[in-house]
Amino acid sequence: MNFRIHKFAAVVLLTAAIALPASALAVSYYPLYHPQLSDETAAPAGQVIYLFFSGTDVERRSLHEDDILAVSRIDRSCEAMVVGNIRVLAVLGETYLKAEVMEGRIRVGDIARKDGFSCLVIPAEPCSR
Repeated sequence: MNFRIHKFAAVVLLTAAIALPASALAVSYYPLYHPQLSDETAAPAGQVIYLFFSGTDVERRSLHEDDILAVSRIDRSCEAMVVGNIRVLAVLGETYLKAEVMEGRIRVGDIARKDGFSCLVIPAEPCSR
């Protein structure tokens, strides 16, 4: 009986030791994952980009057309550096923005900030309308 309990405990502990680190990596983006993107994938000034944001109603109401947002990029040392500015063209629904690059070269995964909240640059138009 005692041997069965020890055997069961060993299997549970081994399973936990394997499963827990893998599940932690499944939900992490920064700083564990740094995509290697070239300048060819960056959006130059004048190009339209799309952003995702999820915030409170107060933050949503504070976003307006023609707002200027600073865009930052996280480097390998997990430091944020400003890489450009964008101008909001339209608020699409509750969670997407359409914007134009004003200066800099913006990449997917960059973070646009305004007054304490952030938006994530996404790869393409969120949905066809």
